[in-house]
Amino acid sequence: MIGSDLEGYVYALYSVMISLIVGLLIVVRSLRDAERPIAVLKLYNLLFFLGMVGWLSLALRDVFDIALPITFPTAYFFLCSLAMLLATTGLTGITKLTVCLAVAHVACALCVLAFADDQAALLAMSIYKAMIYPCIFYRTYKRALSKKNAGYAITTLALLVPFCSVPVEIYYLLFNVDLDFVFQITFVMNAVAFVMIALGFLSSVLIDERNELTLLALKDPLTGLLNRRGMEYSLKVPLSSALRSHNWTSVIAVDIDDFKLINDTYGHDSGDVVLQSLSQVLMSYTRASDICCRFGGEEFVIIMLDSETSEALKIAERIRQHLQALVIPLEHDSITLTSSFGVAAEHDVESIDSLLKSADEALYAAKRKGKNRVCIAEIAA
Repeated sequence: MIGSDLEGYVYALYSVMISLIVGLLIVVRSLRDAERPIAVLKLYNLLFFLGMVGWLSLALRDVFDIALPITFPTAYFFLCSLAMLLATTGLTGITKLTVCLAVAHVACALCVLAFADDQAALLAMSIYKAMIYPCIFYRTYKRALSKKNAGYAITTLALLVPFCSVPVEIYYLLFNVDLDFVFQITFVMNAVAFVMIALGFLSSVLIDERNELTLLALKDPLTGLLNRRGMEYSLKVPLSSALRSHNWTSVIAVDIDDFKLINDTYGHDSGDVVLQSLSQVLMSYTRASDICCRFGGEEFVIIMLDSETSEALKIAERIRQHLQALVIPLEHDSITLTSSFGVAAEHDVESIDSLLKSADEALYAAKRKGKNRVCIAEIAA
């Protein structure tokens, strides 16, 4: 009865793994139309396909009671490991490194099939994992840090699972020879690692999609600058830090002069080109720590943390002069433009709203005074 139950559990495991891999292959195929690196998807597709073939082979072996030497699954392990290494570390290009890795893994598989007995094959697998998996772990760990995605962290942890069993495998291969036990523990640990890699892949896809949707919600699609919601989101931490440090915060409000006339004269498509050109100018004259956003229409805002009025005034004047001299080429014409600016600065800012209002008032003072100029909030008052 117990033996029958255990056999049922094994078949259930095969069914679960094969179903999981089929689902993964469907997911990878559906992602081909998404904006994801196609080379990475192909590698994961190869990894999951090889995994499905391996699990199907094991299931058929047990169902039909086929006796196979351990050298066959061991040799197949090296091919699957190559696909896993390339997929999880992001080695997508055909470089000298990838070619050398491919040749080495194929050579290992052929040597196991041609020269090794079962014990030597399992020992070769254990030594391989002891030498290669720490290197893969280090590379995937660095990738997880750079991506800041929990899915990549799960993949990194998955690579530790097979490595943890290496000391036990080597002990039972060299000092207390038990090939069946070594094969079983290797089988279990590799299965757990495969499932974790699958979870890491799916998690990374979901998190990347969520982050992309978040960016779309926080950015203006035309200019690529933050929208008002994105500005408020980006200011949460920096503004609190500036308040604790008793630093100045400056705001520059920008508005294109007579933008309606530009739209009426040249068309809305040309107006979009003007907005994109102005956005590029704003980005080129601001620091990485500054926050540029489009408030809507032709109105833009620059928030400069740790900057006093004089510095904001200097930046606003430079941008104004650049825009005044800018010639934007069109298909059959060109456009010149001017812009008005309002500058406001406060010490120990608790809320950006009052500062935005002051800068906006200064902006409309610049409009009243003839446009194409910079006004400071204190002067406007």
